[in-house]
Amino acid sequence: MTTSGPILVVTGGAGFVMSHVVRHWLQTDDNAQAIVVDSTLDDPALLPFFAGFEERLRFIKADVRDRASFERHSIERDITHIVHGAAVTSINRLTRRDNGMTGLAGAVGALETNVMGTAQVLAWADRLKKLRRFIYAGTGSVYAPGSPDDSGSPLSEDGPIEPDGLYGLTKLSSEMLTLQCKSQFELPAICVRFSSVFGPMDRETPSRAVSLPPLVALRKALAGEPVKICDPEGAGDFIYAPDVARAICALLRAQNQPRHDVYNVAYGKAVTARRLIEMVAEFIPGTRYEVVPPEEADISLSSAQKGGRWGAYDIRRLRDEFAWHPRPLPVALEAYASWLRENPTANEN
Repeated sequence: MTTSGPILVVTGGAGFVMSHVVRHWLQTDDNAQAIVVDSTLDDPALLPFFAGFEERLRFIKADVRDRASFERHSIERDITHIVHGAAVTSINRLTRRDNGMTGLAGAVGALETNVMGTAQVLAWADRLKKLRRFIYAGTGSVYAPGSPDDSGSPLSEDGPIEPDGLYGLTKLSSEMLTLQCKSQFELPAICVRFSSVFGPMDRETPSRAVSLPPLVALRKALAGEPVKICDPEGAGDFIYAPDVARAICALLRAQNQPRHDVYNVAYGKAVTARRLIEMVAEFIPGTRYEVVPPEEADISLSSAQKGGRWGAYDIRRLRDEFAWHPRPLPVALEAYASWLRENPTANEN
């Protein structure tokens, strides 16, 4: 790698959402370079996804909990940007007692990754003399759940903040740590919070075990099977991964420090399961759904979970400050369906 252009380090860059950030960064600047720091680099999907960018892309296998494991690669001198996305999302799965674990004991490693891993990356970033921007990749799981009588107003970055699970708790802790480093050590940092992200490269990994409604609906539709849902009016805010990448890169490349500490990255609208399947039916004829009991459902969205982190997210900060907006959801779904057809092994559990 040469050092003529900006250099972005992405922790967790081999994962679902972060891989899109890396690719968009390289696609939109011929001089840009990227370094992926990830503990898992043996996924056969990686190299095809990054095809064409090999000369400007470097992979480092390292664990963010062990700062020395990536410091020894001597990459500090010219780094200009960092996105810290390494995290374990499937913490609840790790605490299941039928997994052979004893409650919290099964999640300790994930807690260390999500919190102490962030501390290690921040401590490393604080030493970088050319660093222009540090972005912490957070989640809407830090928000409070809504109530059945929620007003329906989009959820702003002001909250309410009330994580009710280990994953959200770890992400909020790391957000607070990041912003403390901004105020105390003048780290050029901001945080983003994603709603439910879907799109290419979403697959089960050691740190992720989530199949979101858009993927489930498309998988069933492409197989010619009915989508089983328990509540047609259950809804969520679904954002396409390439649109997330555009937002992150806009924040990275902003000439001045962004005006806010935290930005929602979301579609900005809540879409019901019924409407989601109707959108898919527009380009996959024969798509249909069946209403079944919750324990039999492919998509378990519930209208009892309304508003708060289950509803629409306010995206005015990104829209007004950076002129960013997501593509229409039907367009995103059709693009995703095309990718799934071209990558049939990604259309499997």
